[in-house]
Amino acid sequence: MFFSRVIVLALLLSSAAACAPRATKRSDGVVMPTAQERVSEAVEAPAETSEASEAQQELYGPKSSARKSLIVVLGPGLARGYAHVGALQALEEAKIPVSGIVGTEVGGLIAALYSSSASMNEFEWRLLQMKEQDFFRPRQGLSRWLGTGNNGKILDGFLEQVLGTKSFSSGRTPLRLVIKTPGRIPPFVVATEGDLKSAVRAAMAIPGLSEGADWQGLSGESAGIERAYPLAEARALGDAPILVIDVLDHKNPSVSKELSKELQSYIAALSGSPYQGGEGANWVVRPDLSGIGYLESDRRAELIFKGKKAVQAILTKIMQEMKAE
Repeated sequence: MFFSRVIVLALLLSSAAACAPRATKRSDGVVMPTAQERVSEAVEAPAETSEASEAQQELYGPKSSARKSLIVVLGPGLARGYAHVGALQALEEAKIPVSGIVGTEVGGLIAALYSSSASMNEFEWRLLQMKEQDFFRPRQGLSRWLGTGNNGKILDGFLEQVLGTKSFSSGRTPLRLVIKTPGRIPPFVVATEGDLKSAVRAAMAIPGLSEGADWQGLSGESAGIERAYPLAEARALGDAPILVIDVLDHKNPSVSKELSKELQSYIAALSGSPYQGGEGANWVVRPDLSGIGYLESDRRAELIFKGKKAVQAILTKIMQEMKAE
């Protein structure tokens, strides 16, 4: 019995040796090591990293190349900001990663919802919670949705529902919100941490229509007029190329006389933003939103479609230029 076991063990060992990778001998007599041996040797000699990489590729195949990413800047635009949603959908479908997102006013709201959503499906579902009848009613202006007191509870309730206790650190994408702080030097802050709901509330406070919202002890409001496209904050997120989505009407802003004078003044100033076009960005996308007013939230589906179409039109150019870098 003992000798039988010894014989079986010897057969197993010889079989394993036969299956093991064997070194090959070149015609000049030099013995070539196996790929596994070269991996081990390269690991033991860290300076020869290229040799380790080649050996690992022979064993396990080539590594998948990481796709380059973009930093996205979403500007203001009230209800026209729905076009931002379509722009983000186009990037998602093209599998272009977003490594950072910056916004103010409605761009800050969309950026916060995108950053704090685990997936595009969740992002879109949370947007559906924004009921059209509660969003930018032309006759009542923005005061009903953005105002203080009882009226301000509409926006507060929406933010509570979709953001809850989420913070900047809980998002899947690094986020920066630019908030104006009147009476302070410098008159702007960049929200990067803390309660997300409070930061968005401050970024959505429209000057002349509602009192500033509290942000970490400061009175904050939208920086949409002065800082429509916060490119400096975008560059601070990394060296990835920057894509700006501009939904403003710089030529023929439709301002209804039915609106309050404060709102008319805000829209006129918004359209004449000094950043017109986002100088310094790698790409600026301006969806064709002609004929769509700043308060026409009932055209949400059309706005989303136009934003998506505008980004899709330059996707090939974006990917070619990113590949060339």
